[in-house]
Amino acid sequence: ARELGFPVYGTSPIARTARGRVYEQSFGEPIVIAGIDVAPDDLVLADSSGVVFLPRGRAEEIIARAERIAARERLMVAALARGEAITDVVGRDYEEMLDKLD
Repeated sequence: ARELGFPVYGTSPIARTARGRVYEQSFGEPIVIAGIDVAPDDLVLADSSGVVFLPRGRAEEIIARAERIAARERLMVAALARGEAITDVVGRDYEEMLDKLD
């Protein structure tokens, strides 16, 4: 799949064939994947580290927040590369970082 550039996502590293076992029951219906409600218009983002579902109505807000997190993390990496101590860079508020972004 990698050689063909074909993305494959799963819950385990071993693929199993669906032939003879999987049948389409509906189309364009809300579903639940791993306990997450997913609506037909929701966005699905996936890479080799995982999959995330974004509700269509909140996608812009969520993406903007993720970009702010990534920007802060880039600053942290740059500070570490300059030799600053990780305790100074991360600080005691790291666990609350997401709450303080807004």
